[in-house]
Amino acid sequence: TEKRVLESPVAGATQYPKGLIDNTTDNIYTLNSKGAITCLNKRGQEITGYEFNPEVRTPYTDYIVVKDQPKNARHFREAIKGRPQRYATSIIASAGRLIDILLHVTPIHDGDEVVGVLGIARDITESKQMQAQLPHAHHMAPLGSPAAGYPQAENKPAGINRGGA
Repeated sequence: TEKRVLESPVAGATQYPKGLIDNTTDNIYTLNSKGAITCLNKRGQEITGYEFNPEVRTPYTDYIVVKDQPKNARHFREAIKGRPQRYATSIIASAGRLIDILLHVTPIHDGDEVVGVLGIARDITESKQMQAQLPHAHHMAPLGSPAAGYPQAENKPAGINRGGA
């Protein structure tokens, strides 16, 4: 029974970080020094629609859109040199769906040597689409006020009365 009591916190200690990593809202992954995927959390598999197989070392570049591959290669090289990176890119999910992501890439050290990278990717597809619609909405706003029966606001600084006072 004493052995069982001692083992239980250890089991919990190893399951807790895995639970956090798998249940976060972001895609968390690791790459080895050659750029092969060595780990992909559950959320990353849900976002991309791909199943992670630890036996297969797929290069991360297989999932990057072609136009972003040079930028990604540059950031990967910098991370492998020990310099954390933060940048936006697009990946190809299953069925060819594009996902815009914001990446935080941090070197993984084994002593003084960088042996790979840890990546945290946040899906920013929806916010990027909303940003793209903002200029269109801004142009349409002046048309919406009169159409809705509201007077159009004058463009004048606050506190200035242009009428005779």
